[in-house]
Amino acid sequence: MAETGSERALKVLRSMRWLQAHDPALPDAFLAAGRLVSVGPGGWAHGEGDIETGLIFVIEGALQLLTRVRGDREVLIGHVEEGGTIGQTVRFGGGPRLVTAICVKPSLLLIVSDAALTRLSRDRPDIWRVVTTLAYAQMRAVIRANAELVALPPRQRLAARLLALAAPKGSRTPLRLAIGQQSLAELIGVTRKTANGLLSSFAAQGLVRLGYRSIELLDLRGLTRMAEH
Repeated sequence: MAETGSERALKVLRSMRWLQAHDPALPDAFLAAGRLVSVGPGGWAHGEGDIETGLIFVIEGALQLLTRVRGDREVLIGHVEEGGTIGQTVRFGGGPRLVTAICVKPSLLLIVSDAALTRLSRDRPDIWRVVTTLAYAQMRAVIRANAELVALPPRQRLAARLLALAAPKGSRTPLRLAIGQQSLAELIGVTRKTANGLLSSFAAQGLVRLGYRSIELLDLRGLTRMAEH
């Protein structure tokens, strides 16, 4: 019997590491409070500057995160795979959405708006502490990515970013990332030619397998050693 969207969502929510540190009933609570939305490739989950905020859980598919810089140029700053979560809330003095989130493949998203979080908090006031832990994790990820961009050479930077992108999926290999080489090059601040050369080297060492708009991670320990040396 085929798995329903709600069954799939609950399974993914229960596997999320940041939720596992909290009440085991939270995945069910988030699923009940939110709404499942299917979005095709190129579809927006939300836009930078949108007033309505809240959380987005990636149940299936992948999102790219973009923001605008001076000169009205749009820059890729993040990529969220299945099992990842993004979002913010105005509850703590925040403002509109900080990024545009676009699906890069057919995706199933669980959207829990600020209004839904507020309703949920009436019975579960601990929900705000849970959301705060997500905000902290997002901040830590941004700081780490910026530090790697400044301090690490391209080879280490690439290995570190691949590991970060794979983190929500767990540790079982192979792990397939729905990201192309051009997008990966943008994320680590190198040319596509440089990224292609590094990825070809990784593939020759058995660390990854390259596909069409995808990268399969075969050896997480090897990538960890590559990121650290």
